[in-house]
Amino acid sequence: MDQNYIAPDACVLEMDSEVYIHNIKELRVSTGDKVKICAVMKADAYGHGIEVMMDTFVKSIVEYISAIDNYEFRILQKWFKEHNVQHVRLLRIAPDTKEELIEFIINNWDVEEVFGSLEKGQYFSKISSEISRNLEEN
Repeated sequence: MDQNYIAPDACVLEMDSEVYIHNIKELRVSTGDKVKICAVMKADAYGHGIEVMMDTFVKSIVEYISAIDNYEFRILQKWFKEHNVQHVRLLRIAPDTKEELIEFIINNWDVEEVFGSLEKGQYFSKISSEISRNLEEN
């Protein structure tokens, strides 16, 4: 079989980093400087691998990179630390569990959270305060 053969039902994605960076610059021109741009990494960059995309996203000067769970945030935190990235914020775009929140607090991750309601935000604020107090006491 030909090494370049691709099965009819296979999916191939090719991304040109320079084109992506150019497109973000064009988006910024059309939206202005006050609009913040977020690169979405959910589901391990839609199955392509977070690490593969990170360099391009950081070079494109997006303000945020978002993910959905602590598995992804562990990868992002490690990558940011290894590459000394400080100008990009992290944003969780799916509700976290209490266990994820505990890991988040213990590891002192700098991740912004999105909540679907005021009540949910107040609930997680209360839990965060309780966990932080317990950690300080121990």
